[in-house]
Amino acid sequence: MNWILKYLIVLLTVTIFYSCKTSENEHKLKRSAKGYFPKEINIHFTNDFKIKGALIRQIFPYKGNLIFHDLNVTKNYFFHQYSLKEKKIIGSYIKKGTKKGEALGGFMSGIYNNNIIWFHDLTLSRLVTTKISSYSLKYDTTKVNQFKLPRHYYSIQMFDSITLFGFGSNHTKEKIQMLKLNSLNNETNLFGKFESFPKNIPYYASKKAYEGLLYLKPNNEKLVVAYIYTDKVEIFDLKTNKTILVYGPENFEPDFTPIMKYGLQDIILGEKTKFGFVNGCTTDKYIYLLYSGKSIFGKNADQSNSIYVYDWSGNPIKKMQFKENISSFTILNNDSEIYVFDPQTQFLLSAKMPQ
Repeated sequence: MNWILKYLIVLLTVTIFYSCKTSENEHKLKRSAKGYFPKEINIHFTNDFKIKGALIRQIFPYKGNLIFHDLNVTKNYFFHQYSLKEKKIIGSYIKKGTKKGEALGGFMSGIYNNNIIWFHDLTLSRLVTTKISSYSLKYDTTKVNQFKLPRHYYSIQMFDSITLFGFGSNHTKEKIQMLKLNSLNNETNLFGKFESFPKNIPYYASKKAYEGLLYLKPNNEKLVVAYIYTDKVEIFDLKTNKTILVYGPENFEPDFTPIMKYGLQDIILGEKTKFGFVNGCTTDKYIYLLYSGKSIFGKNADQSNSIYVYDWSGNPIKKMQFKENISSFTILNNDSEIYVFDPQTQFLLSAKMPQ
């Protein structure tokens, strides 16, 4: 079972197409499928390092090293630090478990303040953080913190040590929430609600069908949501409170049936549902998103061999293609180098980016 379906219950049917109603703070960008990307480039990778038994969900650059988020929790740790120079694992972080500073499962993580790993534990509804050691195979539990999240968010991003942004909440109609991790757990709603949801479908069911992966621009000025069951991308400006909704080249919508489950509005995904974006990363120049376009019921549907690249104004820049079906990637050195993980061979691969 792929990682997205692992955290959702899925069955069957109804396709809904949303209207084009736009608020004054929302700008929509549509382009024809033909010539959608100004250029398409082919990437040819070379093998770098084999990571036996792993399924790498995310990769983060860190001071000449890489941090891997491993869904398979190899050697009972979710994160591993890999030295690019020495080509070996030099540290591991956050054990699997239910004790303080441990975690059970989740797919969103990152690094803030240049040296703190954060991990959104969806299973235990908490945030776990740990300081990255300079060079140590021994895990230092004294450097671990955890925060109980008072509400559910499907995807989060850490802004700083006490502030996070959440997307995919089931307790408020607004798109994004800003939560302060303090004794009061102050929450602020941002960017309004989804105005275009049809009135005949329960709001929170529609909201669940439009769950997405939240990413933060490195300079902390903007957020982007890569939607999972459509090929739309939405960019949020934290300074102006304006948004840009970017339609993909196929412009498809989720296929779902609204239901009630445990007293909450929920959905059953239908047989026509496809994955849109299944992973991503950002630089100050560009948004890089791993695009699937496959049926959610297909084998390895949450892996792909193409990356869509946008600038922070929502303009399509290029489509990157390669022969491998990857699960994760990262961009280094001023957008000049890419590292990816190939689950089939379990190799970390790398390539220079064609200009």
